[in-house]
Amino acid sequence: MDNRLYTYLFYYFIISSLSRFIVVLLSSIQHPAELGEKRVRWVTNYGSIIDIVHFLIAFVCLTRDTHFILPDFMFFGIDFEVNWNYLSLVFLGFSLTIISLINRFSIVYLHRDPYYYKFFSIIYILQVSLCLLVLTNGSESIFIGWELLGMSSILLIAFYEDRVSVLKNSLTILVIYKISDILLYSCLICSSASDIKHYNMITNPLVIVLLLAACLIKSSVFPWFWLPRAVEGPTQSTAIFYGGLATHIPVFIFMNVWWNQEVLSLNTYMIMMVCLICSSIICSSLLSRRMNDAKNSIAYSAITQLGVIYLEVIFGYFHLAVIHCIIHGIYRIIEFLKAPSLLHSRYSIEKDRKSVNMAMHSIYQKILPETFRLWAYRICYHEFFIPRIMMNIIENFMGLYSSRVTAKTIKSYVFYSLLTIIFVESMTVSFLNQKISIRDEVLLILGYLLNILAFTRKYNPKHCFLLMTSSVFVTVMILAEKVFPALMFDISIYIALYGISIAYVLHQSYRKKLLDQNATNFKGRIYQSTSLNLLLLISGLSIVGMPGLGMFFIWESLEHALVHSCPGLIINAYVLLALNTIVFFRFYYANFLGKQDALKQFHASYRY
Repeated sequence: MDNRLYTYLFYYFIISSLSRFIVVLLSSIQHPAELGEKRVRWVTNYGSIIDIVHFLIAFVCLTRDTHFILPDFMFFGIDFEVNWNYLSLVFLGFSLTIISLINRFSIVYLHRDPYYYKFFSIIYILQVSLCLLVLTNGSESIFIGWELLGMSSILLIAFYEDRVSVLKNSLTILVIYKISDILLYSCLICSSASDIKHYNMITNPLVIVLLLAACLIKSSVFPWFWLPRAVEGPTQSTAIFYGGLATHIPVFIFMNVWWNQEVLSLNTYMIMMVCLICSSIICSSLLSRRMNDAKNSIAYSAITQLGVIYLEVIFGYFHLAVIHCIIHGIYRIIEFLKAPSLLHSRYSIEKDRKSVNMAMHSIYQKILPETFRLWAYRICYHEFFIPRIMMNIIENFMGLYSSRVTAKTIKSYVFYSLLTIIFVESMTVSFLNQKISIRDEVLLILGYLLNILAFTRKYNPKHCFLLMTSSVFVTVMILAEKVFPALMFDISIYIALYGISIAYVLHQSYRKKLLDQNATNFKGRIYQSTSLNLLLLISGLSIVGMPGLGMFFIWESLEHALVHSCPGLIINAYVLLALNTIVFFRFYYANFLGKQDALKQFHASYRY
């Protein structure tokens, strides 16, 4: 009976979220627009109530840990291993409560906003990802949820797509997320190669350290201080993603792994991670005091508390970490929601706080010498240099400083991407003791060269899509040849593919059919309609293998067949897939986002 009940509940949370996502998309084409908003309000209000009712049923009926397998779940073609326990139930309740409150707040706050439907569609993608991360423990399902969480986060950072700074910050954080994805994927593949199908049963100390690194990057811990760059979206998205859920769910992932260790031993690598977390706590605490705007100050304060929560988990205080995580998430959400009215609140309490602030200021003046205080302020002003340097590297890598494809931009992309490939390959060799054959190395290089060419043609849709598709095709064929030897082509065919792509691009360039290379970035130069942009986004995500779309199903079947024989090759191929994802978003943002008259178009569809 328990299994049937909790099977139904799991199906409900996944299918209801996907159904609401589809309803929001269909409502976006409703005319006049006010009718679409009414439908979204109805779905949001009643959907939240039904979610809470189903959660209460699960809470009342759960008497013991329930674990079962759903074979060939829905259309994913994967066996989902569902795990209901009190820890997952706590985080599920926390997630559903926060999403329901934010949705209720947003249906009024975003009334007549041009991106009204965009917000709610992304929120329901977030809800699907959270249900997968919290309620499953299989390697495949966890990574699907992890990828969907990252994608929804990136799209929501770029919520106000008519602002260039928002788009640049979104692309910067995309690169950071992909670094985290590569680390987590490497951990999951390494564990699957050792017949560990549940990510929370990982026991290899080095793999656990890599998984912790992936979680820390996703939580914006030093030196990856990306959280202050993600607060330019609407207030409620900042609250739900970066104050409450997106930064706290990685804590849940690491807690599940660390909780199941029989002996909580701190090896050399883990001690280094503890030192890194302590550095993050100190740096983010000082930076939160230096910031002169509310959202950035709250963001750095949140990073400080996240570091403390990770330390509580590492040292074995799991129940304290859970309580701290829930309370901190709720508190930060309230802070972010109150941030727009903070000036009014500050004005009313300034007189009462003035004496306290002066007293604290005088204490610091007595304890610390002036030279030290000036030095500390200077390094805080420059964000302790390392985070700023890393952000500058990412911006150079993505070519965000120039609207043209320059030689410097290409060199930066080639250097840093090649450095990543070399690092991942050396990591897989040391972990798996498995080298890649010369043939596979040559094919990976061809796929990488096609990826570089796609990056250089990011202002031309035909060229970029052709080169990006060719790169993904070569990457997938490397794995397909291992499963189906009959598909093995002579390497000259792949070289010919590369030559044809080069010849086509050069021919079109010679005939001057390229778009204007001097055109400004992020201005919606090829913007035609919202539907066309959405179709292009879905097509690109299908090519690069986003979960639930296109190439994902082929990739998953090949991964299942080769995870025991060629895990190192799978990881290296995934790095190329991640690079193609970065190139697609760079191309999409540069050409199809940044339209200035979206607000006017939206208001024109209303009947007054």
